[in-house]
Amino acid sequence: MLFHRAAVLGSAPDAHRISYGLFIAGVPAQTWILPGECDGRAAAECAEVSAARGEWASRLARTDITVTAFRDPRILDEAVVPYLLPHLPIGSVWLQLGRAARRGTDRLALAAADYEISFLSPYCQAGSGAADAFCDIAVRQCSDVLSGYEPLASWLPSPGAVSACRSPHSAASAAL
Repeated sequence: MLFHRAAVLGSAPDAHRISYGLFIAGVPAQTWILPGECDGRAAAECAEVSAARGEWASRLARTDITVTAFRDPRILDEAVVPYLLPHLPIGSVWLQLGRAARRGTDRLALAAADYEISFLSPYCQAGSGAADAFCDIAVRQCSDVLSGYEPLASWLPSPGAVSACRSPHSAASAAL
């Protein structure tokens, strides 16, 4: 298996389905599941409290891949980027499966790159290199895990069209 520990951050029921798929595949996952009606401001308040308590540092320390699937894309900008992203391991992959706007993915990819995290989304531009090969394998693994769950499987980038990984550390992660 390419990744060994995951984090699933998302809105119910989508995050439940992803977590269950990872469980069935034998991948332990830390979860942060919010009610479907939760907005960016409420999620940011929860994330800030958890960050102040040191919970993100301990929960996310050894994750290989973090999957986000929020119903409100503002949660990414208001909660995930400022409060969770700083605690993801350098060289890990952030797979965004939620409803982020196409134009917002560039901003998210740049934020991830600032923390040396590889960002992957269905809306990324095509790229090249070893980092893309690593992300392509991650997408195939996620596809296997999520294949039975629509619309989650349709949110995945198509293998071979992955640009995602904009971190110089991504190629080193391929050794996982």
